[in-house]
Amino acid sequence: MMRCIQFLALSTLLFGAMNAFLVGPAAGDGSEVIVKELIGKVEAALSSGKTDSFANFFTDAFLFHGCKGNYGKDLAVKGLTLESKTTKFHYMSSKFIGKDQIEFQLGNKETSGFFNIRLIGKAWLLDSGKMAKC
Repeated sequence: MMRCIQFLALSTLLFGAMNAFLVGPAAGDGSEVIVKELIGKVEAALSSGKTDSFANFFTDAFLFHGCKGNYGKDLAVKGLTLESKTTKFHYMSSKFIGKDQIEFQLGNKETSGFFNIRLIGKAWLLDSGKMAKC
């Protein structure tokens, strides 16, 4: 009987640890609020058509790994500002991956991408991105 209880306790601990590893940090780590606020600001800047203000949401070292190549800050800003002014980004998930860094996913079932933002001073800036799959 004691071995059964020990096995159950060990199984519960292992399952909890594996679940935390596979799923990531528990929802509610505060990253969702930060990401959604940034997305709102980015959408507002895009709809205004002001390229200069939109570029301020990216670090100078921003790099996006796309299916057909890599794109730095200038190409990413240019490409996104050519899109419709009514472009909406669909939040899927987010998690802190460090004290001052968040990874999040935007998209839908067909197309999605992962992005990293970093806290630089008092502003969260897009630092990198990649397609979820090509």
